[in-house]
Amino acid sequence: DASVPMKIALITPWQNAWVPLFERAFKERGHQFGVFQRQAPSDSDVVLHGWAVGTPAVAKARNIVFLRRYELFDGGLAKVEWPKIYALICVNSWFKQVADMIFEDKKITVPVHLIYNAVNLDKWALRVRKPGKRIGMACFVHQKKNLPLALQILAALPKDYELHVAG
Repeated sequence: DASVPMKIALITPWQNAWVPLFERAFKERGHQFGVFQRQAPSDSDVVLHGWAVGTPAVAKARNIVFLRRYELFDGGLAKVEWPKIYALICVNSWFKQVADMIFEDKKITVPVHLIYNAVNLDKWALRVRKPGKRIGMACFVHQKKNLPLALQILAALPKDYELHVAG
């Protein structure tokens, strides 16, 4: 029952842009919300595992696991205690297809849902621009976003190109 206040825990090692969005959405609906790095409290009603590996499930909670990237390729999905997991959320359709195949092959019965990890373009006005020499990179500035590669590409381009990083 969504009208009953719940204790919701988010396990994530990073304070990224999603944390305040989760916090606001849950608190506006009257739920308690907390962020934890390694393990959620044992009295949590719902535990959102920000990454598919490395965080233990809470016995009596609805444990919801996010599959974002590397866990799909490094064998991390095999480390998850699937009988204790309520649902898996994939952030793109290709990840969901692969997870569905893995789950079918291993007879894992956890529901797999798709929630895109993207921006709703209907909320933004896009304009046609003239070709230019300014390159924009909007991201959480972190090693996985490969800023060194962006700089290498910029170095290989003519000198009048510019790289603008927002993050």
